[in-house]
Amino acid sequence: MNTGKQINVMLGLFMVFAVATLLYFLWDTPRQEEAIERQTMTNSERGAELFALNCRSCHGITGQGAIERGGLPGAPLNLEAMRESSAGALGALQQRLNDTITCGRIGTVMPSWSQDQGGPLNFFQIEQLVTLITGSKPVDAFDPSEDPNAVSEFGWEIVWEEANHADEFSPRVELDEAIGVDATAIPLNDVSQLKHGDILRLGGSAEEPVYELVAVSIAFDEFDPSTELVSDISAVDTTLKLSDVGQIGRGDVLLLGSAPGNLEFELVEVEAIDEETGQITVERGAEETIVSEHSAGTHVLGRLGEMTVERGAEGTKAMEHPEGTDVFGNFVPPGTTVTGDDDVFVCGQTAGAGGDGNGDGDAATVVAVAGSADVSMGDNFFEVDGETNPTLEVGVGESITFEVVNNGVAIHNMRIAGVDNEYDSEDDFVSVPDFFAADDKGTLTFTFDEAGTFNYRCDFHQTEMLGQISVVE
Repeated sequence: MNTGKQINVMLGLFMVFAVATLLYFLWDTPRQEEAIERQTMTNSERGAELFALNCRSCHGITGQGAIERGGLPGAPLNLEAMRESSAGALGALQQRLNDTITCGRIGTVMPSWSQDQGGPLNFFQIEQLVTLITGSKPVDAFDPSEDPNAVSEFGWEIVWEEANHADEFSPRVELDEAIGVDATAIPLNDVSQLKHGDILRLGGSAEEPVYELVAVSIAFDEFDPSTELVSDISAVDTTLKLSDVGQIGRGDVLLLGSAPGNLEFELVEVEAIDEETGQITVERGAEETIVSEHSAGTHVLGRLGEMTVERGAEGTKAMEHPEGTDVFGNFVPPGTTVTGDDDVFVCGQTAGAGGDGNGDGDAATVVAVAGSADVSMGDNFFEVDGETNPTLEVGVGESITFEVVNNGVAIHNMRIAGVDNEYDSEDDFVSVPDFFAADDKGTLTFTFDEAGTFNYRCDFHQTEMLGQISVVE
């Protein structure tokens, strides 16, 4: 081959290589983007599984805290405001969430979750929770996802699926009939897995995340003819002599004493029956009731195939439920241990708000208000006239309007306990809107017709953002 041909071949091979390289890079960029998107969705799914296991008792199954139901101390997380599309704002938000999950928040019930701080989660798991909340995977550049809402909403659907899977009964429990808002006797296909005091969840799905909680009181009734103890029994006796055992079967749960509405009763489970002697052998203190002494003549009641309940428990509202509604158990109440109460302040945090609510342990500063006042909400405190969580002094019968603005990053609101000075009751005064994302503004208008001292707080930061209103003549 002569030199000219060699040069032409080399040039041809070089051009093929150049074109192939260009095509590779053109193809590799979308492939890389697709890989990042898949990893982000995977992180959101894994974050959802972690949330369902560890976080929903305080933040709710929907991740919306007190917006979901009253009494939940966790901040709302499942909000569009948490899915920033601006790189700078996203970076600050993700850093705050990472720090909060890692270290907890002093003065609140939010504990430290990082393994470095004694918690159960590693760095990657905390990153997965942040991805669930923000819809973007935390990276050095804090790059937003192409569609943060889709990523986050996908994760919150997984939270529901995981929660329902963890809470479902086996065999499945459901309503045998439709019930209205006033029903207190709940017809179920199976009550054998329930006990007095259980909290059950009726309904709720990823598609329609609305549910009701009910507190259980299993129905018991008097036998006909009535049955009673023939002789006294001590707290250790397992053999009971009854006036009539003809209506009792092995495995039945019986109630000794007064009605299930109070604590002065004991449940026993029947293990054996001797019809000739009228004696039964039982397991004492069934279903976690307290074993007690019982005297001769104590009435013995039998369980019915239904239960009665307290509707709208734990801050939910009673609602209608159709036949076949799923019933879930495994309710876990929110925690009550305040981080930093033992003077161990993780991650270098300082002490939380003092008992008076002003953050320094001294008496709160009094700020007089007439007509209207500007209220700033920061992370996590109220500020009026330059004072943090002050006592606000107003006149009897005077209409007061607070112009409220959220100058922080976290979600906040303002609630004033009404005349009964009890939160979450019908006479509360609550800011409009119900919650404020960063930079949101709203109002709260109230009037007290009698003198007294009434409390105010943020529903989402109940141990930090709080104070009092002094109503004077």
